[in-house]
Amino acid sequence: MAPSTEPVPPEVIEVGGVSLAYRRAGSGDPLVYFHGGGLTRRWLPLYGRLAEHFDTVVPEHPGFGDSIRPRWFRTLDDLVLHEADALSALGLDSFHAVGHSIGGLVAGSLAAVYPERVRSLTLITPAPLPIASPEGSVRVNFAELPEGFDMDTVLFNENQAAYPEFLHGDDEGDRIAEDTDPFADPGAWDMWGAPGLYRRLARFAGPRQVLVPDDDRLFAPVCFETWARYLGDAPLVHIAGDRHPTGHLLIVQEPGRIVESVLALARTSGH
Repeated sequence: MAPSTEPVPPEVIEVGGVSLAYRRAGSGDPLVYFHGGGLTRRWLPLYGRLAEHFDTVVPEHPGFGDSIRPRWFRTLDDLVLHEADALSALGLDSFHAVGHSIGGLVAGSLAAVYPERVRSLTLITPAPLPIASPEGSVRVNFAELPEGFDMDTVLFNENQAAYPEFLHGDDEGDRIAEDTDPFADPGAWDMWGAPGLYRRLARFAGPRQVLVPDDDRLFAPVCFETWARYLGDAPLVHIAGDRHPTGHLLIVQEPGRIVESVLALARTSGH
């Protein structure tokens, strides 16, 4: 069992000709954590705390950290299917799923496509759920950001000085080059291209919850309410800050309280 302060080195698994980097530690029921748009290539204190209770696996999405995204990847479905295959190859056919920010999109989509595999689903400040409209997919529920905003100020609600090792400016290496296959069509990567996801979510009937901070300045509250509604009125669980009001990066600010909520939900799953 890895203590929360002990680094965990990455491993790589190749499935279908595509490599996926991941970190794994701990023991107990399996849990897969789907990361957000940053803080890759590291073992966060939150992961270490999860590993004290679960066999914790943290894959890096293709195009992030040490996982290269093939240029033929087009949509969220491509990513989800690949990660699901990689998890199967790791012997993870059934697991608790936790997703933060865009990782919430990944975790929610995986639960909708493979509901029998997900024992419980915890979404932490999940990214906006694309809603289909007559005009096509629309992006909704982003907060109104001021002109010339500083991302660290937004993510930490002006308390970024308390978290120097987690600042956005240190995440230059989170995203890496795509596959440069000369025969691949360099079409745009659309992480948001899942306009039917909101209707698929009803396929997942297991224990689920949406964790929300005191004040998320990146995503508006209606974003989380929308997820909860389409997940069958899933509970919205407030994660309050101790030192500072929690923001979008509550995963850094309050890892202990997040783990408590994950554990409480996992216990209701019967596993």
